[in-house]
Amino acid sequence: MQFFSKLFELKKEIDQFYKAELDRFEITDTQFFLLNYIDSVELASPTKLSGIFNISTPAISRLSRELENKRLVERFRATGTQADYRLVFIRLTPAGRDKLAAVNQALEELINTTEEDAMVHKLDASRALINTIQLG
Repeated sequence: MQFFSKLFELKKEIDQFYKAELDRFEITDTQFFLLNYIDSVELASPTKLSGIFNISTPAISRLSRELENKRLVERFRATGTQADYRLVFIRLTPAGRDKLAAVNQALEELINTTEEDAMVHKLDASRALINTIQLG
């Protein structure tokens, strides 16, 4: 039981870490992961996304509509001789690619800053320990 409590606390800390930055870009964490996945695959269908994210297909459709209203994704149908015209796919728009790149860059900078702050904190703690040892 203790393990799950600690794990849940860690998840909350991670969520808070990213939430402020994602809020600045007006996207949720689920939308962020969805955009990243769509960007990484050639064809993203609601059914495939539902399986990947373990979210119902209607929920994926709702998320897709929200992203479409923000002009970050667009729906399209496959074309060609063997295309199944009933299938709908989702891809990033140019604005979606730009926003995703900006969010990823901001998160990378946040992570680097946090790592630098942690290193400074470790260095300060090490200096304090050395001073204590030298004085003792």
